[in-house]
Amino acid sequence: MTIIESIGTFFYVAIMLLVLLSTLFIVVVAVVYLIFYLFDLVFAKWLYRFVVAIINRSNCDKTKTLNDEKSLFKSIRMKIKNCVVNYMKRVAESIRPRNTYIRYETPLFPFCFSYFAIVLIISVIQIELEWYYAYLCGTIVFLLIYFIGMRRCYNDTNAYENALNNNLDFLKLSFIPLGFVVSIGGLIFTVLENEIYTNDCIQYFTDKVDAIEQMVLKSHSLLIIPTAALIILLMYIISIPVQLLAYLIIHIIKYHRKYGESYCRLFKNWFRVVINYLFCI
Repeated sequence: MTIIESIGTFFYVAIMLLVLLSTLFIVVVAVVYLIFYLFDLVFAKWLYRFVVAIINRSNCDKTKTLNDEKSLFKSIRMKIKNCVVNYMKRVAESIRPRNTYIRYETPLFPFCFSYFAIVLIISVIQIELEWYYAYLCGTIVFLLIYFIGMRRCYNDTNAYENALNNNLDFLKLSFIPLGFVVSIGGLIFTVLENEIYTNDCIQYFTDKVDAIEQMVLKSHSLLIIPTAALIILLMYIISIPVQLLAYLIIHIIKYHRKYGESYCRLFKNWFRVVINYLFCI
């Protein structure tokens, strides 16, 4: 093997490891984020206070325990207890109400790489539908978990508003490539309109893909690069429904926070009139 071939093999292995590690990182982050979203949805309001109460009680009893327990067995038990208390304290610090949460401040992962979390949701709740209906249901469930968990975490109004703006700004940025792809696709379709119409449309694009595949297969060391690019593109395309629904939900939340009080007064007055009318009868 020559030096050039060795260098090419080294770069090929390095790129493959980078792609595999990046994929593993994305999958792990998506699954861990989903677990934390569920955790926030269920426990965000009261679990922190419960854990803090246990920690404070343990700290109050610590002095008495140190004075009373002198044996080796009791000292080992005390160390184990301290480890558990410190772990619970770290858990409480990660879920307590505060101004920033990394899982809600990095919308790239819940939106663009939501496929893994949605598939996990579909497999858990076992939706027996066509794949597109199942994926839509999983998307709705995922977004409900995400936005309800976000609201339950942020007690501060300004921090919650900043989190919504962060997600909204990311979605606006993410829609730019979509507009670029649509524009380029329209341009290509306009230029090749006659050729596409004179042949079968599916067969035309199949031939183009086969030509690209044959070109890539001539250089096996570069096969990983277009494969990784294709996977990223597919992840982005699959996440478009999630992003569109999230964009709509964020605008609804922001509108409700700004103008929802008037609608609440309207419905309260309406229900009051209906109840008074029914009971007067």
